[in-house]
Amino acid sequence: MIHLEELMSFQLIDSSVSLDYLEPFCRAAENDPSPAAQNMVILDWEKSPGSFLYKLYVDKIYDKENKGGYLLQIKDGQIISGSGFSKWNVDENVCLLYSRTYVLTEHRNNGAQRVGRYSWEQLKYMRAYQYKAGMITFNEYNARIVELLNGYNSAERTHTVVNGEYYNRHGRKFVPSITYPKKVNINHTDQIVVYYCDDASYKETLLNTLKKHEID
Repeated sequence: MIHLEELMSFQLIDSSVSLDYLEPFCRAAENDPSPAAQNMVILDWEKSPGSFLYKLYVDKIYDKENKGGYLLQIKDGQIISGSGFSKWNVDENVCLLYSRTYVLTEHRNNGAQRVGRYSWEQLKYMRAYQYKAGMITFNEYNARIVELLNGYNSAERTHTVVNGEYYNRHGRKFVPSITYPKKVNINHTDQIVVYYCDDASYKETLLNTLKKHEID
């Protein structure tokens, strides 16, 4: 039997990628009413600082020299999803994960598998760029994903640790992340924060920084 993950691959892109290559992926979001689709706008994207394309081509947050990148998930030659990682402007030791994430509507029935695959792909680059911690931020409209992550990545479940890597009772790797108890202002937006410290000694520093940006 061929497993789903064997039919998929990841491609790391930066601002050098052509817009023609990304256009079909972005165009697919035009008729999608979901909030995440608004970030993929291609019409007048140069005037939309919050859009994926603006972040990619103007801000260049996904370039290697800025300790960032954007991962595309490819199936049968088609881009079916994308998710980025970038440096937090408050603390350059912290990586913001799952930035401008978007999944084509017809491929949203396998969320758990996609979350797990992206977690490990992005963690790989987070370590390569020597970040000490990573954070995933959520708007209220996708808060349900926090529950998914808590269940998928909870270190409170039965697990083993081998060479610093966490494995659940089924032998699958996971990232032991924690949800911060209060909302935090991230890039001028109130966000739910899920964090992971690759360097355990950095946890206190990260928590102190998050506390300074808590929403009352």
